[in-house]
Amino acid sequence: MEKIDFYMEYEHTWIDHPLTISVYFDDRLIHLDQGHTHTVVDKKIALHQGKHKLKLVIQNKNEVNTKIDQQGNILEDTFVNIKELKINDIDIKPIIESHSVYHTQSQGILKQTMVLGLNGSWELDVGVPIYDWLLEKLF
Repeated sequence: MEKIDFYMEYEHTWIDHPLTISVYFDDRLIHLDQGHTHTVVDKKIALHQGKHKLKLVIQNKNEVNTKIDQQGNILEDTFVNIKELKINDIDIKPIIESHSVYHTQSQGILKQTMVLGLNGSWELDVGVPIYDWLLEKLF
């Protein structure tokens, strides 16, 4: 078992009503948010050796969360923007940009994004021991 320092910071922009944001490691809920505009998740998490999945599940978005004009252009929108994501004080944004997958309910799979504006599940595979995984992904 390895304990990791998990740090995530995100901005939540919303109109009409907030999204529900759930953060999981595998099936373990580590954070639940609905309505905060700026959020920091800073936790120590124990993980067994092997493969794990970090997930952000976005729920509760509907048509009133997006304002569009008569031509269909988006004027205002509701979304979550991941500003920082660190494991053991190491910025893993380069890994996110190349290895994350966003399974949306309405537009299929989106890759290489840190802006989450659709109902669905954003996922990143993580390995333990964490430093071996980081070395493998960063180099």
